[in-house]
Amino acid sequence: MNVTSCSRYQTIASAWLKIFGATSVLCMVLLILYSDYEWALMAGIIGTIISLVGVLTSWLFKKYYFVYEEALLAFEKLPALASWSVPHLNWSDYQHIEKEHRKREYTKYFLWSPVLIAFIGVMIWSEVDDLPFDSNLIWWGVGAYAVVMIVLYFQMGQSLNKTSQTGEHTIILKSVGASVDGNITYWGKLTASAHDSLAKSIQALLFAKTDEERKVNRTYVHEEGGLAYVVVDYYMDENHRLDLFLPLPKEMMDEVTEKIGLVNSDYIGEQDAVQASDKRYNTKKYLKWLVLGVGVVSALFWVVDQGLPIYQQWQAERYFDEGVTFYNNGQYTEALEKYQACISVYDQMPEAYVNIGTIYMNRDSLDSALHYYNLALDKKPDFSLALYNKGVVLYSQNDYRAMVNLFYTYEKVTPENHDHDLMMGDAFYSLNLVDSAYIYYYRAAQENKRSSSLSYMLGRTLIDKGNLTEAVSYLEEAIQLDSTFADGYLSLSEVHQKLGNVALADLNYAKGVRLQTASN
Repeated sequence: MNVTSCSRYQTIASAWLKIFGATSVLCMVLLILYSDYEWALMAGIIGTIISLVGVLTSWLFKKYYFVYEEALLAFEKLPALASWSVPHLNWSDYQHIEKEHRKREYTKYFLWSPVLIAFIGVMIWSEVDDLPFDSNLIWWGVGAYAVVMIVLYFQMGQSLNKTSQTGEHTIILKSVGASVDGNITYWGKLTASAHDSLAKSIQALLFAKTDEERKVNRTYVHEEGGLAYVVVDYYMDENHRLDLFLPLPKEMMDEVTEKIGLVNSDYIGEQDAVQASDKRYNTKKYLKWLVLGVGVVSALFWVVDQGLPIYQQWQAERYFDEGVTFYNNGQYTEALEKYQACISVYDQMPEAYVNIGTIYMNRDSLDSALHYYNLALDKKPDFSLALYNKGVVLYSQNDYRAMVNLFYTYEKVTPENHDHDLMMGDAFYSLNLVDSAYIYYYRAAQENKRSSSLSYMLGRTLIDKGNLTEAVSYLEEAIQLDSTFADGYLSLSEVHQKLGNVALADLNYAKGVRLQTASN
């Protein structure tokens, strides 16, 4: 890259800076004016984020090329350690050997790629532990890896020293860089090169830990295939170590070998590099503080928003388990204390509220029980156990209308459960809704919950519905299940009286009165 290229890239970066700046303003206007529309809201948010990233990127490009242009101008003022010319006729032979060298490096990278190792590791782990692994994901991974390898191979070809001249090629070696036909590779404070990608140049500028890390590792003369090179092994950044091949006529080998000892990491940065640029480019330092600040804020936010609740939940679950142990051992007071400690630490466990409510319900403190069941439902409106227990409390308080509405919700949550049918039947019967009462009593009977009281209530609802014959069978079943059931005999007497069976009516009436008298 030369000074002319830097100026051109500065102009391009300035143009994109204006375009992205205008786009970000338009997206913000769209976001403000049409935020009521979902499409406009999403377009505004995404557009603003992309545009602001574009503004930042364009600004970094512009600033990068401005500073790099200064470095190239300073480079031209530095004295040359050595300079020589190479005929164009031999240039393709030099490039062939350089390409073979890069192929070897590429193959080594391919074989030892961390991505490949990690991918194979995941595959083996999934097989050993018999984990579910989507085959489509495997193919996507293989495809993505193949694309990356193709891009790297293409980049390898792009990284070769290339020139369009047909005469002799001029090569100048200095302590902070090298020039091939005016294209400069600079490994001083700012590293960029015509033989490598622009993306890596930007990466070298922004993400090297220190300026000193962008430096020469070693410089040596190398012979291969009957041709000689000056090879500069330098760090583009802390993660990218590159080799620059400079074709060298054999008659220059001794002279250049003496001079290249000056190109080393100790010399760079102490003398010529300082002369090349007195300005320190601190973008990396600022980015480091920015990333560190964002990391600290993110960590604190996670601790407050996620970490602390996770710890509180863990502690609450420990209290809850201890409460369950006390409850199962009949130590209800101790269990209540543990459940109270649980919700004081973490108030998002509806199970704890339900268990507290159950303890109060067992103590006949129905209002307190109802209060905790309501709290549980506030946390989890579809919590079936809380719905059922609250229904039991309302049933005990004779608040039948509220109980019926609650159990309608309970039925939606757990349609397979019918443990509330008997209470629903009693509630409807108390509200004089005989048809609804019969439906729920009948459902309860179908669930094999037959008892003398259930059979009796089925008989009573059938009497009220006027179905006297069927009522007789249920009442007789109630008496059969409990021969001391006085109300069963009296209701059966009432039915026989209506059917005109006076003798049976008198007989059952006498038995019912006798059982009532005995029980009193």
